[in-house]
Amino acid sequence: MTRDAAGKFNVDAPTTRAELATILLRYMEAEGKKATDFYGLNELREVAKTGTNFNTFGKMKMAAPDASQHKNVNEAFGKSLKLRSDVATVTMSKMIFVDPYPADGKKSVYAPMFHSDADPMAKNIYPDRYRVFTEYSFTSKVDNLVRLGTLSDQGLAIQIGRPIFDTNIDKYGANYYKRDGTSASSYKKGQGEKDMWAEAYSTKSADNGLVPMYTEDGKMINIRVSK
Repeated sequence: MTRDAAGKFNVDAPTTRAELATILLRYMEAEGKKATDFYGLNELREVAKTGTNFNTFGKMKMAAPDASQHKNVNEAFGKSLKLRSDVATVTMSKMIFVDPYPADGKKSVYAPMFHSDADPMAKNIYPDRYRVFTEYSFTSKVDNLVRLGTLSDQGLAIQIGRPIFDTNIDKYGANYYKRDGTSASSYKKGQGEKDMWAEAYSTKSADNGLVPMYTEDGKMINIRVSK
């Protein structure tokens, strides 16, 4: 079920004939199918179990996973990421993959949270890119962790600037890195652990991918585009 144009379910309002007809038609379309036939449901299940929709997404791969590399995205969750300088401790807890304009029609159930066609860059940049949204937990060891530049120097997939179209994600109350200066001022030494969503992206060309990351145990997180 989806919401109305104002983004509401209106649970206390009377159901209209048109709404009831839509519900019945959708039921008829779904009748007889298996739960695994629904792309969005598979995503929700995988994220609930592992923190990522990587396998359901299926358009990216772990490059040459061996003893020196993580075999799955979620293997790196909860492990400290290796930084160039000792400015913070950082771990990942979720990674969501979104194809904003999928040729196969499989649009992520998470797309409305992170992607908006109202974004001025949306239809110019993202048709040929996959967007990857990661939730980080980190504890700053310095005051005013400016723009997280010290993290990106190591190649971490934290996109500098406004990583997510804020009119969408603001509806969900999620914290994310902003370029208006408020983010840096809120990340100070002694404030404890904080959570933040940020974005990376990859072109859809085969073997392109995200900038590799490393966990403190030395293992690489190397995510590439599948052929």
